[in-house]
Amino acid sequence: MRVCARSVGLILAAVAVLFLPWIEDGFELPKAIVLHVGSLIAVGLFLFYHEPRDGSWTKTGGLDRPVAAFLAVAAFFTAFSIHPHLSFFGQYRLYSGGLWSFFSCGLLYWVASRLPAEAAQKAVSRSLLGAGLLVLLYAAVQHAGWDPLPWREASRLSPIATFGSPFKFAPFLALLLPVALSAYWLSPRPISRVFWLAFIAAALFELLATMGRGAWLGSIVALILWVAINWDDVKGQRARLLRLVGLILLVLLGLWLFGPSSIRGRMAVFLNWHEGSAANRVELWRMALRMISDAKGWGSGLETFGLVSPAFETLKFREGVGVSEIATNAHNEFLHIFVTTGLMGAAAYAWLWAGFLRLAWRRVAASASGQRVLLSGLFCGAVAHWVYAQFNFGTTATSAYLWAFMGVLAGPKAEARSPAGGAVPSVFFRRAVLCLIGVLVLAGGYRGALDLAADRSFKNMQFLSRRLQWLQAADAGEKAVALNPWGSYYPMSLAAAYRALSQSCVNLADKVHWFNEASRVFQDHLRRYPLDPDAHHNYAMSLMWRALEFKEPVIEAALEEEKKAIALAPLFPDFWNALGQMHHFAGRIDEAKSAW
Repeated sequence: MRVCARSVGLILAAVAVLFLPWIEDGFELPKAIVLHVGSLIAVGLFLFYHEPRDGSWTKTGGLDRPVAAFLAVAAFFTAFSIHPHLSFFGQYRLYSGGLWSFFSCGLLYWVASRLPAEAAQKAVSRSLLGAGLLVLLYAAVQHAGWDPLPWREASRLSPIATFGSPFKFAPFLALLLPVALSAYWLSPRPISRVFWLAFIAAALFELLATMGRGAWLGSIVALILWVAINWDDVKGQRARLLRLVGLILLVLLGLWLFGPSSIRGRMAVFLNWHEGSAANRVELWRMALRMISDAKGWGSGLETFGLVSPAFETLKFREGVGVSEIATNAHNEFLHIFVTTGLMGAAAYAWLWAGFLRLAWRRVAASASGQRVLLSGLFCGAVAHWVYAQFNFGTTATSAYLWAFMGVLAGPKAEARSPAGGAVPSVFFRRAVLCLIGVLVLAGGYRGALDLAADRSFKNMQFLSRRLQWLQAADAGEKAVALNPWGSYYPMSLAAAYRALSQSCVNLADKVHWFNEASRVFQDHLRRYPLDPDAHHNYAMSLMWRALEFKEPVIEAALEEEKKAIALAPLFPDFWNALGQMHHFAGRIDEAKSAW
């Protein structure tokens, strides 16, 4: 079973570390591919190496029932989603959430929960610490300006490491800090304790530099909880505790006195709910509550928050986020689950977390001194992430670790089963399952390869567009759309290339052809995303182009599409401006004035 435990650790580490610099979304997509395919491989290895003489792998216990309930509700609200494709695959360019990701995380939970407890605990904690070391070093290289990759300038402002954004990096650090603290406390030699102190200092510095206040709050709660759990050990090692406290104070003081003004400013408004971004978040939560009330206990489907939210915006929220920002997430995990999966999803989420906190607390409290220190690091890391998620949202890498923590701390333990219980699966059944997993791995790998190729073509289209090579840019865009027709950013860029290509043509027939192609692309995208206000707006704009350039009688159709966009997102000023332009072009001056 060591092979299975190590495979889980390697998969988790790969999810955190891997990214590709040359694709449009080089951070989340490779992580998602590793999670989706790697979780299936982990299950296959487990079934291949594990001999279920006692039927333990089919028995339930621990968090099995709430995990199964949560996944069942997610599957239900994917089948009945207002956009099933979005609900299954998650948000494009975030690649987090969606039934596929939830199911993959559930598989990791299942494997981690059925491995021998000690092997699983070591594999998961060492995986997080090993990946954390690589990530911290890379973030330091970026911050120093030595990284030759294109995002170097952005990473100097706030660390992004292998996550692409400081606000995706922050929850990983919140998970990491309590586990690093346990490693420090369990270190037998002074030199190793010095190493872990340096590790903690780097993680703390980079956590503060992300300016993610939700992760700050989660880390504070987690560290206090860690000390409370291990107080019997802590009070007997006061010198070790004083070194740790001194280090934390030194990092905080150094950042306050010598750190960037942006960090000091964020620290000064840490708990100020009237500060700009905090006030926007509170307004977003109020929007989510209105969405819940309007749905009367029903959900719109996984990851469809961004399709529903524009209709519930307030002027205060729109003024806070600007003229074109769409809220694709409630920035509160519980509210987001409630909006997208209704009362059933909220109940399953509450059951899952209540069960985890109860079972994990019991196992941590019942452990011997050294084991308790190790388990408390995992437990407090999960608590830190949960606190963070009530102000933001989980991403692929952090969610994978979190579900593995759940399996390690609160899943049924295979080695504790009675030899007499449970039905033993037949050899034929196990081979059939392994064959099915092999097919799914190949299908998932193929799908991942298509997505990677699509993003690479999209990146090439953007490069060629900047060089004004519109024909080649259009060819690259067509490849991207053909490989992944659901990518919401591809059609907009492809249509822009078609429009620019039309404007560069001398022949009238060619001009008409390329303008019509731009309109066709937007129309196809509208068929896939009929509830997306941007899809209606973009199609309306393409019709207006044709009316302006070639006097085609499509201005009424453009007006109708723009009105549909406004009905879905009434507080987007760009939509009202476009409606005014269309009325003005049609000679309806009063209607144009009214819209403007």
